[in-house]
Amino acid sequence: MPNQETKASNKGSGTNFIKGVAILGLAAIIGKILGAFFRIPLGNILGGKGMSYYQGAYAFYIQLVVISTAGIPTAIAKIISERLAVGDEQGASKVLKVTTYLMIVLGSVSALTMLILAPIIANKTG
Repeated sequence: MPNQETKASNKGSGTNFIKGVAILGLAAIIGKILGAFFRIPLGNILGGKGMSYYQGAYAFYIQLVVISTAGIPTAIAKIISERLAVGDEQGASKVLKVTTYLMIVLGSVSALTMLILAPIIANKTG
């Protein structure tokens, strides 16, 4: 049967989780507001035709952002935190080194691919 100390720590972790979710939600809202302040003047500066070019490029950009942030960084963080939780600091360090090299290679390949495909994408969307 769990003692009072265990129950108290479980309640504290639930409160910390809710605080964390609230902070992340607030950060997302602030990000959206700042994005609106950015796009309104940008639209006035670029005009209709410039914004159409911006929107075309932004669609490809946001796809790359989603791919790069979707699961790999979360999985890396989970693996490293699991290693640290069991006291395997050397293993966590090794995972960090290997995944850092992996992300450098993936980022370089992605950048090179976009550089090569940029004229093709520009012709298709323009």
